Amino acid sequence: MSLDELLRDAHVVLTLRAPDKWSALAELSRCAAATGLCGPDQADPVYDAIAARERSLSTGMEQGLAVPHAFLPQMASTRLLLALAPDGVPWDALDGEDARVIALLLAPATAEARSRHLRLLALLARFYMAPEHRNALLGAVDEAAVRSAIGAFLDGRV
Repeated sequence: MSLDELLRDAHVVLTLRAPDKWSALAELSRCAAATGLCGPDQADPVYDAIAARERSLSTGMEQGLAVPHAFLPQMASTRLLLALAPDGVPWDALDGEDARVIALLLAPATAEARSRHLRLLALLARFYMAPEHRNALLGAVDEAAVRSAIGAFLDGRV
């Protein structure tokens, strides 16, 4: 499964605005339920799982990327929701920068999913750390532009 296959137009949030990462996680959980990323009644369990992970160690990386993630037994497959936060969201990142791109990853609690999850995290980081890809993503004005920015990068499989 490629990153492009994981990212559907319905799983892109173009203008996430939140005063802090906890509010952002709550909004992402609601979006995940509303777009079919998880079950319609799963927003609270998703929030609980990603908030617990966030409390153990911040998922804020560098240069404005955050990757909240969790393994949930009710997930049938690995799913991705990508949110752009033009104003930034304070995230306790390694470099102190606000998150402007937030990639929510939800995966089943299986050994195979954990392996795929690690490959996906590495692929997202590699994509985002290249300035030309990061700038294309941050400059995206619609879901098609987000998919195009990611699709231009992909050559491997997750």
